[in-house]
Amino acid sequence: MVIDPITLGKAIAQRADALDRHAEDILYPIILGCYGNEESENDLHALKQSCHNSGFTNAILLKDIPDPQQPQTIDYNIKFKLLIKEYKEDPTKRRIICPIIYIHDAINKGKGKGLISEFFDVITYFPELREFTVVLKHTTIDFIEQLNYVHPQNVYHIISLKEGMGYLVPHLKGHMGFLKQTLWQTESLKRKNTHNTTNEVTSC
Repeated sequence: MVIDPITLGKAIAQRADALDRHAEDILYPIILGCYGNEESENDLHALKQSCHNSGFTNAILLKDIPDPQQPQTIDYNIKFKLLIKEYKEDPTKRRIICPIIYIHDAINKGKGKGLISEFFDVITYFPELREFTVVLKHTTIDFIEQLNYVHPQNVYHIISLKEGMGYLVPHLKGHMGFLKQTLWQTESLKRKNTHNTTNEVTSC
């Protein structure tokens, strides 16, 4: 049998493309910030759209999720915590949760600083999220103690929303290698379990 490199190359390219899409599909960015401040919320929507445009279509704002019992509302920090638990406990879907905290300079006027601190407190409740937490912080922001909990390489000091977008998308794409490896390991375990169940013998 003669190997056709062109046909083989096309097949591999298709598999690579499918793997990329699958890797993007298991990343779940949750975009957090100074909810209640119009300028900040406009920026949060822009960040979500930037994620969607780059293939990370699972990016979501807490405001996208309606409260089930209007007019009663759920505090944002509680909604954030419950969303994480919902993602983690869903047995039908593999998810890598990626909190994105955008700190607008509105907090220097007392708008949202407490909420930002509460979001950090929730993240400390789920230590596995520390590796995937991203902070986009305006350079004029007052000191926030909980920033010390986040990996320094995951904290970006920005002067504009545009600069923040320029950091965020490459950062998310930087997870692709890990996500692909996670998918490979998952598929290997599935194959192993299937083989053990059916007593099939295969060769590589």
